Amino acid sequence: MKQQFDAIVVGAGPAGSSAALALARAGLQVALIERGEYAGAKNVSGAVLYAPGLLGDLLPNYWEEAPIERYLTRRIITFLGRESALSVDFRTNHYAQPPYNGLMLLRPKFDRWLAGKAEEAGAVLITSTVVDDLLYDGEQVVGVLCRRLQGELYAPVV
Repeated sequence: MKQQFDAIVVGAGPAGSSAALALARAGLQVALIERGEYAGAKNVSGAVLYAPGLLGDLLPNYWEEAPIERYLTRRIITFLGRESALSVDFRTNHYAQPPYNGLMLLRPKFDRWLAGKAEEAGAVLITSTVVDDLLYDGEQVVGVLCRRLQGELYAPVV
């Protein structure tokens, strides 16, 4: 049986889950594919989200329920030379107020929460699934080849 969706999103990190959430809210049937056992299990970045305003556009007041460890209240940039360093320390009380400027978070918790929001909107989260290749019809991408399920998922948008 051919599994057909309106859109397929590969990777349930913050970008993928946000895309799946927006697409599902628009009424599309979305497959959100994650290679880990759960969203966030295979994350490859640190624990700081520097552009939370973008998330606020998608989930207003997200900070009231998201698993956030703490808010960034200052930023320090250091330029290093061979024998010297110059640091710029920027602080503002606005960083500690909504909408927050930066967040410290544990990606496994945060990614799971955000993927859950996509699921609540109607996206189908498929975990423990590696995407090995894109499927083509001529020059057009029409789906993905997975190591699991029936192997192939189809959508006009991947």
